[in-house]
Amino acid sequence: MLARWPTPMASDGNKPSAGKRKTADLTGVSRMWMTPTARDHKDGATSLANTPVNGLLGRQVLVTPMAGGSSCDTPRTLNPAFVEALMGWPTGWTAFGSVATAWSRWLPRMRFELWRLNCWPTDEGAR
Repeated sequence: MLARWPTPMASDGNKPSAGKRKTADLTGVSRMWMTPTARDHKDGATSLANTPVNGLLGRQVLVTPMAGGSSCDTPRTLNPAFVEALMGWPTGWTAFGSVATAWSRWLPRMRFELWRLNCWPTDEGAR
């Protein structure tokens, strides 16, 4: 479908589509598409017989497949460096792995040491 659209040119934004041309420009082709409406989600490209055909944009466009379908076993995740750049955050703001790792090693060790303080044999039991 997209292969049939003409290549955009710099002049497309400066002048209206010429009706006498033999080849269509992008401006003229885009006018043939329906205007998006709030109810387009109700009548998308579906094969159901009970969905009315009314020529809205939802009927002209194809159904977009979901990204990351059954082609991969693990869910896709964003690269933290990409998120930082996209959000304008300083480098390293999303890198909390080392802190979490240090905490996860410290906590069991601290619990063990506190347990040892309370478990020393006392002389009271021998009396």
